[in-house]
Amino acid sequence: QRRVHGINKRGYMEKISLSVVSPEDELEEAFKKFDLGSKGHMAKEQIDKFADYLVNNLKYDGCSVRAMVKSLNAESVVSFAVVNENWQKQLLLQSTAELNAPAVKLILLLKEIKNMPNVSEENIAAIDWCVDKITLGKIYDTELDSSSTEKTLGKVPLTFAMKKLMEMLPWLAQYSNSKLTNEDIEGYRRERVKSSKRTPTTSPTRKSLMLDDIIADIKKESEIIHTIDTESFNVFDFLKAFGRKRVLPIIAYQIFQDNDVFSVIDEAMFETFIYQVRNGYSQENPFHNDLHVSDVLQMCHFMIKKGGLAKEAQMDKLDIAAFLISAVVHDFRHPGLTNGFLQNSGHDLSLMYNDQSILENFHLSETFTLIYKQKDCNIFAKMSAEEIKIMRKRIIGCILSTDMTKHFEIMSSLQNLISTHQIVKGAGADKIINKTSPVTEFQSKQTLLNACLHAADIGNPARIWAASQEWSKRVMEEFWKQGDTEKKLKLPVSYLCDRTSANIVGAQIGFISGFSFPIFDKLAQIFPGFTPLVENVMKNEQIWRKQQADSSPKKTSQFYLIYGL
Repeated sequence: QRRVHGINKRGYMEKISLSVVSPEDELEEAFKKFDLGSKGHMAKEQIDKFADYLVNNLKYDGCSVRAMVKSLNAESVVSFAVVNENWQKQLLLQSTAELNAPAVKLILLLKEIKNMPNVSEENIAAIDWCVDKITLGKIYDTELDSSSTEKTLGKVPLTFAMKKLMEMLPWLAQYSNSKLTNEDIEGYRRERVKSSKRTPTTSPTRKSLMLDDIIADIKKESEIIHTIDTESFNVFDFLKAFGRKRVLPIIAYQIFQDNDVFSVIDEAMFETFIYQVRNGYSQENPFHNDLHVSDVLQMCHFMIKKGGLAKEAQMDKLDIAAFLISAVVHDFRHPGLTNGFLQNSGHDLSLMYNDQSILENFHLSETFTLIYKQKDCNIFAKMSAEEIKIMRKRIIGCILSTDMTKHFEIMSSLQNLISTHQIVKGAGADKIINKTSPVTEFQSKQTLLNACLHAADIGNPARIWAASQEWSKRVMEEFWKQGDTEKKLKLPVSYLCDRTSANIVGAQIGFISGFSFPIFDKLAQIFPGFTPLVENVMKNEQIWRKQQADSSPKKTSQFYLIYGL
């Protein structure tokens, strides 16, 4: 027999003895308790009670159970077969698409502590209480504070892991809010400065060696490095010249140096930061990886230097730094899955962010966690509180704009600028920044930066053919990997994600004509320096159309709004 801690009607912990059975048998026994009248199916009104029983009495994972409930509510008949199938989907999902969201990390840590030997029943009760609060999204309740929890946990000697938990609770309460006051930021900055002075984790010698290696590589391959400033840039040439691990650090350092970003951010911290960011991009993703980010970063650099963005948008050093940092981290820790997949599968992140720009919010959360919590990664260390506030706001706005559901909103804002100021081939663009007030000035700049980062993010068709063709293969392969997972989970296969039926040529033509060309064409009306990118788009579309004409007749797929989601 095993003991499971449940909660009786009075709210006190009690021990329930259950026979050892298989997970499927256990689930079926629980199902029978809510199969009123033994009809072989559960009434809709019993689903929530069934879910509570699984979480509270059988200690099933709360997030997974709630995701299962979401799928059960869509069923016409809730039989045990349906329940078991949906539960197995959640188990498979956990093994195939686990993401390290902050709340998930904390729950996993708590569960590890709970399963350690010699953990008292009192501590187990406290841990269960914490997990329940996090699962239900009640981490902001006033009863959750380190002092009250310490009273519960402090009656017995604490293990190292339990002490680690205690150290995390004040941070969770203090920094989990989406908005920080200037006082919070300034206080945190002072603490970071103090700690960095006390115990640097990476020796200055090692840091200088890292930097020296980058500079040496830049000098050695000066001919390739030169392409960073042009529309002929091909990130795969950098991959061949430098190797995978060095591509992002080299490109980022060169671009940040060229744009004087290190006059804004901490250069020493940047060295550690960029390597940590690179490590946060999965090389298992064919498309959303460190090479894609390097590609986007270069296009943003081209927009600033050759495209006229910095001049017409009247960007100061802080604006430029925020824009380029956004490019570097805009897909940080991307799982290689779309927002649609996360919604359809009831993933923890979908529940956490309420189906709103799920991945984009996740990238932001992981980025700021890295900056604030990882030692020697606080690139904001030498900035003032007000500068940090502006930097965060810029970065948040830029990265949220990379959600493809914002595409038509961005297109509308660009058309509104062109119409309002009667811009023709750049003439009239000097009026696009509204200086009526600091707020209008900030927002008018943000509108342009959002549009430019979004364009760079979907800018594969604006590359020379060799690079563009490679990117088209990679994005389709990532879609197909998702489709394979959806088939395993018995989820509807997303459009273009079925490798047996998707049409690459038709998809590329549809995407270029529906998305890439319109946004680059609009931007080139405001910034004539973007014209070389538009020309690349048009050349690539012609190549795809020729391939379509030369190939045997095939049904051209309609391209829905999925690319980059």
